[in-house]
Amino acid sequence: MNSLAPSANAIFFNGDRVQGTGNPVVEKLSNLQNIASILVSKLGVRVNAWVVDAPLFNGPFAVYKELIPTINSRGEPASYVPDGFPATSSLQLLLFNCLQEAKKIISSVEKTSSTDRHSTPASDTCPRTILLGFSKGGVVLNQLLSELASYENPEIHHLQHHDHILPHSMDDFFKSIMEFHYIDVGLNCRGAYPTDHTVINRTRNPIF
Repeated sequence: MNSLAPSANAIFFNGDRVQGTGNPVVEKLSNLQNIASILVSKLGVRVNAWVVDAPLFNGPFAVYKELIPTINSRGEPASYVPDGFPATSSLQLLLFNCLQEAKKIISSVEKTSSTDRHSTPASDTCPRTILLGFSKGGVVLNQLLSELASYENPEIHHLQHHDHILPHSMDDFFKSIMEFHYIDVGLNCRGAYPTDHTVINRTRNPIF
């Protein structure tokens, strides 16, 4: 993780587990560390890559229950309900907690290292956010789209961090989103894809 102000945060949502295929390419792309390294190699060293696995697996099926309350035991969504912004709130808390742990590790390494580190001034702007969903991970992007489309009022609650690595509030997070990338997404079930034209139009056109 880049402990200085990054140019962007690339957040990758992984899909179902695929293991024991015997295919070295598939096995490599199933490793979370490899995915993070690929993102940095493609997007640049000043990008922080966050790879998010589902909090629950039912066999091989990724179940993003905390982010999408309507999904079933196989991780298939019945619909995308933005009420309470579950995906955005859970994601912000997850990234905040990860950042705190990463800072502890970096601080520990710096204390035992003789190498001098020279920090650069923090940017005054929030880094942009790039969202990527692979396979089943695409359902999280759809949930975030529904929440983005329904968001109207600035969020008054700010997470208590004062760096320029992550957005400080829900408002900042939504404003920072610049790109959505769907990678090999395919889920053959009713309700998997947003069809509400209001949602589509509000996310296609500038909202803020």
